[in-house]
Amino acid sequence: MATADERLHPSKPGKGGIFVLDMYGTMHAAQKVSGAFHHSSLTGGHCCRFAGSITVEGGFVRKVSPHSGHYVPTQAEYDALIECWRQDGLDLSNAEIGGLVKERRA
Repeated sequence: MATADERLHPSKPGKGGIFVLDMYGTMHAAQKVSGAFHHSSLTGGHCCRFAGSITVEGGFVRKVSPHSGHYVPTQAEYDALIECWRQDGLDLSNAEIGGLVKERRA
C-alpha cells in the first residue's frame, strides 16, 4: 500500500492527473489521491460540465481521457471539448486522445 506522500508525488513519469470543467468553463486539474482527493474535490462537490484524466509533460498535453469514475459524457460532449480546446489553440497534435470505452488490461 502506498503512503499518502507517494500518492501525492507519484514516481512514475507520465503519471496522469484529473481535471474538471466547472459550470463556468474554468478548468481545474490536480493529481488524484485515492481515497482522499477526487474529481468532485476540484469543484468542492459542485456540478461540473466535464471530468476526465489528463497527462501533461513539459507543458504539452500528452494524453486526455473522458474517464472520471462516475461522470459519463456522451461522444458529442467529448468531441466538443476536444474541438473547443483545439480552437482555443491547445496543441493536441502529439496527444493520445482516449476513447469513451476503456481498454481492458490483460
